[in-house]
Amino acid sequence: MSNENLTQKDLTILDWHHSKDLINGSNKEIQAGKFLEEFIEYIAGCNDGLSSSQIFAKIIVMVNDVHHAGRIKTVPIGRGKEARQDAIGDMHIVAVNLAAHDNLTVTECVNSAFDIVSKRSGKKVNGVFVKSEDL
Repeated sequence: MSNENLTQKDLTILDWHHSKDLINGSNKEIQAGKFLEEFIEYIAGCNDGLSSSQIFAKIIVMVNDVHHAGRIKTVPIGRGKEARQDAIGDMHIVAVNLAAHDNLTVTECVNSAFDIVSKRSGKKVNGVFVKSEDL
């Protein structure tokens, strides 16, 4: 990875991840699980007032719909990094769309979230940063 193409905010966020040992002390699947947790929070935000069981049921329906539509892709051996790069790019593109639905930009969302996250205390548990109030 070349840091020369990163914004100052991205470098700051990357430094935060390193300071919490979430790069070398974690792995891609564990961090993908954290990404999934944030996706679930987004779905909860689209469905104010639903219980966690109702949100879970909505997500299961979404996953089943993707599966039955044949949109769960497999990746040939040796092509994982290429697939992950494509997926991260696609997720960013969709994030731009999701932010626009609320008249926001991804930059505004990142700045707001990192302002909160960077001030949290907590510790790494099983490769994921867990804020103090959730310990």
